[in-house]
Amino acid sequence: MPVFIGETSWFDWRKEFVKLHLTMYEFLARYYDQIHASLTADLPFVLNLAKESGDPILDLGCGTGRLLFPLAKAGNQVTGVDNSAQMLAIATTRLAAQPEEVRGLVTLWEKDIRSLLPNHTDTRFSLALLSYNTLLHIQEREIGDMLKRLAGLLCSGGKLFIDVENPFLLAEAAYPQEAVFETSFLDEVTQQRVEQWSQSELDTNAQTLTVTWQFRIQDREAESPTVQIVYYYLYPHQILLLLQQAGFRLLQMMGSYEGERFQEDSERFLLIAGLPE
Repeated sequence: MPVFIGETSWFDWRKEFVKLHLTMYEFLARYYDQIHASLTADLPFVLNLAKESGDPILDLGCGTGRLLFPLAKAGNQVTGVDNSAQMLAIATTRLAAQPEEVRGLVTLWEKDIRSLLPNHTDTRFSLALLSYNTLLHIQEREIGDMLKRLAGLLCSGGKLFIDVENPFLLAEAAYPQEAVFETSFLDEVTQQRVEQWSQSELDTNAQTLTVTWQFRIQDREAESPTVQIVYYYLYPHQILLLLQQAGFRLLQMMGSYEGERFQEDSERFLLIAGLPE
C-alpha cells in the first residue's frame, strides 16, 4: 500500500521509508484534485455503464469524488468507499456544496475495500466500480477474498467494472533511472507552485512497479515531500481466474474507453464481469 516518506532530500528517502508508515493519501489529499484534474477520459464510459446497469452503484476507492459526483449529478444513487479520512473529508466538503437532490443520492463510507463485508449494509448494488488503477493498490493474495466479499454486496446479475493500466505495457516499459518531471500545479492553500517529479522501479518477477514521487515546492527547495507507492499488476489470465473463483463471469474485455478489443499494446485493460441472474 502507499507509504508517505516525509520531507527529505530525493536521495535520502530510503532511510525515512523505514521510519514512517502513513498512507500516501494522508499527505496527498490536498494535492489530489490538482494532480488528477485532466483525468476525465473514463467519465463518459462510466456514466454510460451506470445508465445501463441501474442503481445503486458502489464506487470503490472513491477518493475525493472524481467519479462519485458526476454519477450523482446524472441521477445515480451511489455509495463511495475509501479508507483515507483525509480524502473523504474533502469529498464531504464537496458534497455539502451540492444541491439537495445530489446530496440525497450520495453515501460515503470510511472503510478499507479489502475488508468490506455483505453485512455492512442491507443494500445490494447493481454495479461496483474499481476505477482507474484502484485494483493496482491491492496484492494478488488479497484480491481473491475481496472479490468474493464484493460478490456478496452485488444483486443478482450485478456487474463489476475493473480499469487498470495494461500490464503488458507496464512490464515492457523502459523506466529511466533519473527522476523525471511530470507536472506542476498551484497549491490552493499556500498559493505556491509545486512541481511533481517521479522515479520508477520495475520488478517483473514480483509483478510490481514502485513509483516514488517528489514534490518540489516553490521557495522551499530544502523541504521536498516524497511519497512512494507500490503497484501490483496482474495479467489478464490471473485476474480472470480470480473473478471466476469469486463467482463472476466475463462479460467484456476491452483495451480502451471506446470499446476496442483488448490487445497486448492497448492503452488500458478494462473488464466488465457479472454475477449470474
